[in-house]
Amino acid sequence: MEILSRAERLLREGGYRTRLLPLPPTQVLCFEDDVAIGFLRVFESPAALIATWQDVERADVVRHAVQLRSAPRKAWNVYSLLLTSMPVTPSQAAEIDRIEEDFSSTRKIVRGGIGSSVDLEQALLPVLPVRTLTTLLSASDYEGRLRSHLNFLSPDLLDGVLRNAPAAEIMRRMGESQ
Repeated sequence: MEILSRAERLLREGGYRTRLLPLPPTQVLCFEDDVAIGFLRVFESPAALIATWQDVERADVVRHAVQLRSAPRKAWNVYSLLLTSMPVTPSQAAEIDRIEEDFSSTRKIVRGGIGSSVDLEQALLPVLPVRTLTTLLSASDYEGRLRSHLNFLSPDLLDGVLRNAPAAEIMRRMGESQ
């Protein structure tokens, strides 16, 4: 999956203006709306992300300092999205948590293991407009998740609930399952 192009599409669908800049060590996808501005970078590995995030963040903020100063409302809503498709180790996950907890300069959203469109959408949720979770899940995903959460019900009873059986039938099934 090409993370940058998919992220650009999602951000545009979310109402942001976007611009892709070829800036070392990675390309940066700039995004902006009336109240927020952000910089999305994709790293080849969690190690590269962890090693260079501060330099990248600083470069993005310095490069856009004039724009940020001219829009004081946006200065409170500056995001650095730092992503990698590679999975993270437990020690890298701890470091990523520390990066996200660093609120200096920008708000940080850091994610590893971005391997699907759903992973990317979930990573971008903090900056995307509020949507219902069902828009992120297909019908089969939704039913599977619901079944796993309601696994304390008998399969027959659960089938009745999921197919919207009449209340009398569900009550009858409940009596049979005891």
